[in-house]
Amino acid sequence: MALAIQQLALQSPTSVFEPQFAQRALLAVAVVSLLAAAIGPSVVLLDLPFFTHAIGAGAYPVMVGAVALGVALTVGALIGAAVFALVVLTITSRSTDGGRRDALTGVAIVAALAVGAIIAAVGVPADSRLALSPEALLFGSVLTVGDDVIYTVVAVALVVVPTAVMFGERWLAAGFDPQVAGQLDSSASNIALIVCVAVAAGATLPVTGSLLAGALLVIPAATARILFNRFAVLMPATFLIALTEGVIGLYLAFVLDLPPGAAIALVAGIGFVLAAIAKTLIGRMLVLRSASKRTGRTAMAAVAVVGLMLTAYGCGGSSGTNGADDNDERILVVATTPQIADIAAGVGGDAIEVETLMPAGTDPHDFEPRPSDIAKLDEADVILRSGGELDEWVVGAARTAGATKSPVDLSQAARLIPSEGEHSHEAGDEQEEAHGDEAEADETFNAHWYLAPSNVAAAARRVRDEFVKATPSARESTRANADQYIAGFEALSAELSECAAKVPAEQRVFVSGHDDFAYLADAFDFDVSAQIAPTGRSEPSARELQESVDDARSAGTRAVVTSSGETTQLATTVADRLNVPLLELYADSLADSGEASTLEGAIRYDVTRLVDAASGGVVDCGEAS
Repeated sequence: MALAIQQLALQSPTSVFEPQFAQRALLAVAVVSLLAAAIGPSVVLLDLPFFTHAIGAGAYPVMVGAVALGVALTVGALIGAAVFALVVLTITSRSTDGGRRDALTGVAIVAALAVGAIIAAVGVPADSRLALSPEALLFGSVLTVGDDVIYTVVAVALVVVPTAVMFGERWLAAGFDPQVAGQLDSSASNIALIVCVAVAAGATLPVTGSLLAGALLVIPAATARILFNRFAVLMPATFLIALTEGVIGLYLAFVLDLPPGAAIALVAGIGFVLAAIAKTLIGRMLVLRSASKRTGRTAMAAVAVVGLMLTAYGCGGSSGTNGADDNDERILVVATTPQIADIAAGVGGDAIEVETLMPAGTDPHDFEPRPSDIAKLDEADVILRSGGELDEWVVGAARTAGATKSPVDLSQAARLIPSEGEHSHEAGDEQEEAHGDEAEADETFNAHWYLAPSNVAAAARRVRDEFVKATPSARESTRANADQYIAGFEALSAELSECAAKVPAEQRVFVSGHDDFAYLADAFDFDVSAQIAPTGRSEPSARELQESVDDARSAGTRAVVTSSGETTQLATTVADRLNVPLLELYADSLADSGEASTLEGAIRYDVTRLVDAASGGVVDCGEAS
């Protein structure tokens, strides 16, 4: 997919912007650039970049609370930004010492992060969507923005831009005057400025994230400040710079298949450095004298270039393909995770081509889709998702991509366990029909259903039915493949259950890092005596940790288990205190190679290691590679 985009770019550079999701991303960048032009110059001149960057952290607790209450993330970001703006305004109004103001603002940021972490840990622990973190807000999701986000940013721009026009001269004058630069008082103009900065940053958080907010709201204005020194030039120059850097960043992201947020931030940083170098080489006096003459020509040239690019991609015809031969009757199946791709390949066989969005070994909680991932969704004949917190982002991404197929949620075919540990619905056709392909499923269940062989078999039947509808000509081979795949997991379940039963029940006990292995334990009659982090991905309190260790010791725990690649010092400490082995098994993803690179192999690997630890090496279910 990345190679196909690169080939298109060589043939026609503007063709990379033909997909619907690319055009939506361009629109988002354009609106954010407008906000950058409205408030960016004043942010730079009045020394407010730190405040702008801090909006993401300051808004965090309100955003977490909004998610817990089922309120749109954009609303939470706006409210959180406004609240944090009032906090900073209070701090600045009570202190004229710049160092003290910065220190107090830093304390406020730390406090906001702490409050957000506490809300996520104890507010609504059953809600997996509370696995939010400051890191997850760094780059936003410019490729998956929905209409609600675009409308919100446009609405904010309709308020911020006129306000900037009204107060802009006073803001900029204060910035150019060294006696008042960087100082905020309680005047109406300065209150309007800090509110506009907060609201603009808050509205763009779902698009930009906290880091990219600075890249688009601050760095273009800082670059314009290096090049120009006139009131009338800074705002339009900031807009052109922000828009140009955003378009170039998106282009590079599409062509090189990079995360777009990081690409735009990198381009903005390079633009700032180049501007600084250019000014140093040319000389400050020469730049100032020629600024008025060059501004008009530069602006007209930049507008012309951007206009030509946007017009060309809007009028150009599509030359893309899905990477398959015209005579190839195989359907393109996009699977979000390696586990789902394994089920798809086992059922579809030669009748399908499988593309996996998350590579093996990827932590799904930290995954950010790339441009090629969004393009795959647009081209897919069938989209398969695991369901729950592991890949809930794909629903919005498919919509953004303009995909004609809705993601098929395979968790709807499974016997689910809520996060608390009690059984939810049973697998079966009636349950699937009740949910429907496009239904908004409850995302609070434990998402690792595929570690139970019976659930894999149920999901395979659902995949079989989807493939039969999509490829009627391969109906017989698809059904035969599905029967063989399901029989393999039924045999696996019987074999491993018989082996695990050789270990006394009181010894089949382990501690898990989170709730990753609940289905595996349920399927093979193990007991999870405790979780190191019982509230999800949050750190436990000292009391919770001690209680977990005491419970685990009393239950006769034989191992501490974590998902591969997620072992922490905390897990190591607990294993040492219990004097039991620490096992890295496969739950969130599969291995890159070896036995655990398939779903059947991963389950065999996990159970074999658990039985070995529980029996003290006495019972051997087979060689684990």
